[in-house]
Amino acid sequence: MKQFFFFVILFIVAGVISAQEVITFAGSNNSAVDFPVDKSNDTLSLPFFSDFSETNPFKYYLNNDVSIATFQTIYPPSVYAAMFDATNNEGDFYASNYNQSIVADFLTSKPINLFFPTDTTIYFSFFYEPQGRLDAPEATDSLVLQFYAPNQQKWETVWIATNYTTVEFQLVKFKISDTAFLQNGFQYRFYNRISMPSNTHPSLVSNCDYWFVDYIYLNKGRSFNDNSKRDVAFQYPTILKIDDYFNVPYSHYKDVFGSVNHNIRLRLRNNDDNIREVDSMYIVFSDKNNVFPNDTLYLGSYPITGNNTLSLFNQNISFNLPIQTSDDLNFEMKTVLITDTYDSTSNNNIVQTKKIGTTYAYDDGTAENGYGLYGDGTIFSYVAQQYVSYKEDQITGIKAYFNKTFKFEQPFYFYAVVWDNLNGKPYSVVYEQGGFEIDHDNLNNFQFFEFDEPISVSDTFYIGWMKTAEELMNIGLDMNFAQQNKKFYSIYNGIWTESLFGGVMMMQPIFGDINQAHISVIDNSDLSVHLYPNPVSDILNIEINQQNSNYKQVSIFDLSGREIFSQTFDDNTTIDLSGVAPGFYLLKINSGNKTFSNKIIIK
Repeated sequence: MKQFFFFVILFIVAGVISAQEVITFAGSNNSAVDFPVDKSNDTLSLPFFSDFSETNPFKYYLNNDVSIATFQTIYPPSVYAAMFDATNNEGDFYASNYNQSIVADFLTSKPINLFFPTDTTIYFSFFYEPQGRLDAPEATDSLVLQFYAPNQQKWETVWIATNYTTVEFQLVKFKISDTAFLQNGFQYRFYNRISMPSNTHPSLVSNCDYWFVDYIYLNKGRSFNDNSKRDVAFQYPTILKIDDYFNVPYSHYKDVFGSVNHNIRLRLRNNDDNIREVDSMYIVFSDKNNVFPNDTLYLGSYPITGNNTLSLFNQNISFNLPIQTSDDLNFEMKTVLITDTYDSTSNNNIVQTKKIGTTYAYDDGTAENGYGLYGDGTIFSYVAQQYVSYKEDQITGIKAYFNKTFKFEQPFYFYAVVWDNLNGKPYSVVYEQGGFEIDHDNLNNFQFFEFDEPISVSDTFYIGWMKTAEELMNIGLDMNFAQQNKKFYSIYNGIWTESLFGGVMMMQPIFGDINQAHISVIDNSDLSVHLYPNPVSDILNIEINQQNSNYKQVSIFDLSGREIFSQTFDDNTTIDLSGVAPGFYLLKINSGNKTFSNKIIIK
């Protein structure tokens, strides 16, 4: 049904889902809940233009079910767009069951005055795009536009998009001639229908069925042939990269700032039919803590031909971020383009907050897809991503984003692993720690997994995980940066294979203090446990060197996360496992506020 099921079906026919890399074509959204909605119902006047680039993109709307898209779209007419999907602005799925087709997001305008009795030149236009860089809508899915007739107090459907042949933004425009709509109090609204896929593979089911709407223009004095607007606009937010990284630890940057490359990525679109001149373009850097003075980076002037784009891709710039004594750098970037008075000022200014803190990050913080290993044979398989540190330092943990999944509620534990490098691939294990649990009910937030002890790394190293179940871990995948050669996986015999898929995993090494962050991790410190024999056929011995609690609890989970055994004990103990089916299991021991976990094999 979804695109990723194509891979799975090939193996279901044989009765077994073989081990494989999997891409889930669904990612996170940027929640709109932080943008206030003005429900005063004030009537708006013409001209009406909404491209969601305003400081509050919902100032013209009575609800904000939709999200604001950034890099999820493919070449929009202007920066930001309304994104329709399967979750509300709190991140909860609209659907309650699998195989369900329902109405999802609404975007409803405030009332608009269209009462011009003798005017026959009122046109409504917008751009829409199915899928973008995310999941494609199914045949039963749709994007619907309705108009409101104030006197009849009735909504009428005027346009529906269902099957599509292209994922590019398409222009839709039509004349409003029905007097039922040509009244004071006219409104429009978009909504989408979604279809949740089968529950055959629950860990593969996440957000889905995307549509994007942008550049909504309603005015009189228009004609059928005016397909353009005299507007030059940014298409995406500004990307400032340091070498290959979207972010680097500030303590590392301060040591090497004179020898790294600073790259700017910008993309503009001329929505006019005629050639336009960008008189100037610049970025203002300002410190949010008012420690360093504002600095301006000038990027030049450029002509752009009609209905065309200008891309400044990885343009190396002579620029260094300021050096301070603090542990991080928190600043604002305001990117401005100057053209002429015809342009919409909102999409000519992009204001972004950027923090250079404690991690190396390839990703920009949003997930277009999900990634992982899935199927029979992926238990205790490995996934790794390569990093190059500017200096020798100690990793204190891992920061990762996992996609929210629909109704996949089983506990999912993993081992965090650090490897050194040999010939451009992971080699020996430098550090391994179990007991970490993924929160698949999380949306738009990274999880932090703290190590028991700092781990020294230098030059090229790898971070990743070892799976304890066959289900998909579904880590966020940023598709805006190719870097396929940074991802590796190992399923059989410790042989590492470069990933077949592009994009970077949203998994970052942390250098420095993470005590201020939310820690989704079990504390393993100071609890020393000896398990033997392992593999075990009948009696498993447990010896605990740390006697720091009146009681201890041992639990054993199968690969689906189901608890199959649990008991409490005071000191060392033995467990009879002779009646348990052979296979791989996860053992956990809780002792006071400390926890130990380890894989066991029952023969």
